[in-house]
Amino acid sequence: MRSLLLQALYSVRSERMLMEQVDYNLLFRWFVGLNMDDAIWDVTVFTGELVAAGASIFPQPAKT
Repeated sequence: MRSLLLQALYSVRSERMLMEQVDYNLLFRWFVGLNMDDAIWDVTVFTGELVAAGASIFPQPAKT
């Protein structure tokens, strides 16, 4: 969730660009809890987890 806050505050347009920023920006790494030598998350996994979290937070209305 911290990475999504960074995305909103710094107007990063996509998850892929966010991961690129986290890869080389030390402030972003520190804020999300990564050390300098830690690997960043894979974009497809990050996006998939984001979709899954959104589905649980905002469930679809029941169809009648």
